Amino acid sequence: MTLQIKHTPVLTKNLDALSNQDLRFIFNQGGSRSSKTHSLCQLIIIYCLRHRNKVVSIVRKTFPTLRSSVMRDFFNIMKEYNLYNENSHNKTENTYTFDNGSMVEFFSCDNEQKLRGRKRDLLWINEANELFHEDFFQLNIRTTEKVFFDFNPSFYNHWIYEVMERENSTMIHSTYKDNPFLDPNQIKEIEDTKNSDEDYYTIFALGQRAFSKENVFKKWDIVEEKPEELNETIYAIDFGYTHPTAVVEINYNPKSKNIYIKELLYESYLTSQDIINRLNELNIDKTWAMVADYARPEIIQDMKRNGYNMVNAIKDVRDGIMAVKYFNVMISKDSPNIENENLSYKYKKVNGVLTEEPSKINDDLMDCFTRRTLVTTQRGLVPIVDVIPYEDYALTSNGYKLITDKFSRGNKQIHKYKLSFNDLDVYLESTDNHLIKTNEGWIEISKLKSGMILYHTDKNIKTEKLIDIVELESWEEEAFDISVDGEHEFFANGILVHNCIRYGLMYIKKHRLDSTPTEGLSTIFSFNI
Repeated sequence: MTLQIKHTPVLTKNLDALSNQDLRFIFNQGGSRSSKTHSLCQLIIIYCLRHRNKVVSIVRKTFPTLRSSVMRDFFNIMKEYNLYNENSHNKTENTYTFDNGSMVEFFSCDNEQKLRGRKRDLLWINEANELFHEDFFQLNIRTTEKVFFDFNPSFYNHWIYEVMERENSTMIHSTYKDNPFLDPNQIKEIEDTKNSDEDYYTIFALGQRAFSKENVFKKWDIVEEKPEELNETIYAIDFGYTHPTAVVEINYNPKSKNIYIKELLYESYLTSQDIINRLNELNIDKTWAMVADYARPEIIQDMKRNGYNMVNAIKDVRDGIMAVKYFNVMISKDSPNIENENLSYKYKKVNGVLTEEPSKINDDLMDCFTRRTLVTTQRGLVPIVDVIPYEDYALTSNGYKLITDKFSRGNKQIHKYKLSFNDLDVYLESTDNHLIKTNEGWIEISKLKSGMILYHTDKNIKTEKLIDIVELESWEEEAFDISVDGEHEFFANGILVHNCIRYGLMYIKKHRLDSTPTEGLSTIFSFNI
């Protein structure tokens, strides 16, 4: 068949790279509206039409963003070319099969089964700078031919650039000037950003790396070894699961403005016992304090039982930013992930206005609910948007605990779930990663399975066996969350859920098992891990 298509030079360059047997990794770095996404959709369609029985995976960090971007563009192009056949589109499995047997599948990196599943011939990672290196590794080892990437260079340093330096890699750079199909108004909007935000213009118009005004931290030093003067040590741990668990060693001297930070552990999918095993292998000095967010009390208790000196992190994000800017931060040269996380730590924008509140782009635990969600409090069921911090108490598994904060997360992709039990149905409207307490620990709501035991309350707290969970619909809406003192949990629509985990900057006390804590609060560590 003959397919007549309008295209930009970006498609031509990618087709040349596809046919180059010496290349495996093809990076599309560019600005907004440069036709990267459209051109790669065209390339995938051409590849599938030319080759029989091929498997192509199109992947992004989360499925809602994949569905609303690449997936929509792909099927719009298929329809434009009169190639789309609804009978070939499996909307349950999110696959499309061509008449010659070639198949395109769409999935996200939060689908661990597919991330570590069967092999493919061709891989396209959309907005690749959203992915962790572990995500890329698992996808890459299961890809037999080539890997395509597209991204805006909004991260100054990233694992992408290390892969890009390999001999079998190439970079295709593009900007809005490579797209002849933009109308004058679109071009003007892009070019006007040069007058309002030069860094934004560099990244999203010119497709080049730059520090943005959104970056919280812009200065630190990479050093070969720890200065001898920094003779005091603490450890800090940031718990994750899909998001990596990170452990760092911080060396300091109370009389010095220098702090030295070294990465000890940065790994996803670690259980409580895995973390303890990794720390034991590192021969960490258990007499030194290990600072942790007490939002994961079950892991904290396991670590205490194994002799670790766990200390609660006292968090105040905005003051912490000022504190870290006071210090001369030195990062070990063997700690690439610390630098990447530091670069990803940015100020939040609300309605286009830069705020003083930091927001981690790669934070997988930014979980929240809609304003209609009912919180069980001492005064009854209260919509989450109406709870009063430092006045209301939320019911937890250990009685009523003080609500210490309430905040808006801004607009989020919301999913409505129906949770079916033997004698009742419960409806929850939340982000797909909100943690639910089960007999197997804290599980993201989208990963709940029938047979799990959940905790429910009407008048009394009791356990209920989950019979089924169904996602009914999804939309975008302003979302909210609360912080609960001590237990870090509350009942939402009668189901025990985790409260917000605000990863941020910490104030901690200097503390050792064999000494008396110093007076006051020492700002010895204030860093995003």
